[in-house]
Amino acid sequence: MGVDIAMNEIKFGTIDLCNGETYFYREVGEGDNILLFIHGNLSSSKHWEQIIKRIPKKYKAYALDLRGMGESSYNNRFDSIKELVDDVRDFISKLNMKRVTLIGWSTGGAVAMELAADYPEIVEKLVLVSPASVKGYPIYKKDAQNMPIIGKYYDSKSDLAMDLSQIIYTQDVITNKDVKAMKQIWDMLIYNIKKPIEKEYAEYIDATFTQRNLLDLLWGLTRFNISDVSNGQTDGNSKT
Repeated sequence: MGVDIAMNEIKFGTIDLCNGETYFYREVGEGDNILLFIHGNLSSSKHWEQIIKRIPKKYKAYALDLRGMGESSYNNRFDSIKELVDDVRDFISKLNMKRVTLIGWSTGGAVAMELAADYPEIVEKLVLVSPASVKGYPIYKKDAQNMPIIGKYYDSKSDLAMDLSQIIYTQDVITNKDVKAMKQIWDMLIYNIKKPIEKEYAEYIDATFTQRNLLDLLWGLTRFNISDVSNGQTDGNSKT
């Protein structure tokens, strides 16, 4: 016999940051224990809905949209994960959060890890869901057949912009709102065992098309390295 779980009503809000960006967020709960959910690439706060709906009411939970994703603004381009970290730090400050538990998924894990390293005084706990590596995500250059050239990395964002598979193809899928192609990406990388119900899946796919920062985000991940060794493309800054 199943147990009924009372679903939280999700509220929506926006907050203006000091750098001129406006962050959109989803909010549930009433408690003093604050959870902050940070999404990954090709996603938004929408992808946390089924989780935050079920958060016990003793928690206060927020799920935000990173700059250039979901309903958040994209007034300024960026080159590093650190810039998103500072966005989120300002978001926390603007909403008067004193201590938070960070839950970061994929690229959101990179944001959460660097935020915890830079601002340990405000981080209660760090929860990582299939996070980006502490050494980031260096991307190999491609040969004439679009195959990776092992050990050869992109030297600039403009060079990375010419990558056929990871930038040009994915950006075309987003720009053209190609549902079939985006589903193939998600079926391969995320839902390769169990899929959401069709209505929810359609909503998640639709949310991926709000992303406007693909090149910035992937370039930031190639430069992200909080370990104490080089990842081949970027020296570590030893924040871990």
